[in-house]
Parts: sequence; C-alpha cells; structure tokens
Amino acid sequence: MTKSTRHNSILEQISYEYNEFGRFKTHIPSHTVYYVRAALKERTGQDFSIEDVENALVAEGMLQYEGGKPS
Repeated sequence: MTKSTRHNSILEQISYEYNEFGRFKTHIPSHTVYYVRAALKERTGQDFSIEDVENALVAEGMLQYEGGKPS
C-alpha cells in the first residue's frame, strides 16, 4: 500500500518525488500554457484552469502533449 503525501507546493512535490524515486512523476505544463492563460484572463476576465488551457492547445495542435504525457 502506498502512502499518500500532501505537499504545499509543486516544488515540494517534485522535490519529494525526486528524492524518493530518483526522478519526478508530476506533469508540469509548458510555459506556453501559463502565458496563454494569463492572456485569456486579461482579455476575457475569465480564469481558466491550467488543464483546460493545456487541453485546448493540444487540441489545436499547438502543444505535443496528450493527457499530460509527451506524444
């Protein structure tokens, strides 16, 4: 049985995974996703989730990720 660990930040999570497994397993979206998300918020006033923006960019063929994994 695996123990579930809660982390206060993504940095703590990937640090834990690196120390525990020798690599991190957490998917970190491309920096493009964050820029597009910020631009959308500025232009529309709506706050979209990182996952929604990433999925939209993948669907448009602008990112090479599918389900959080490189294709």
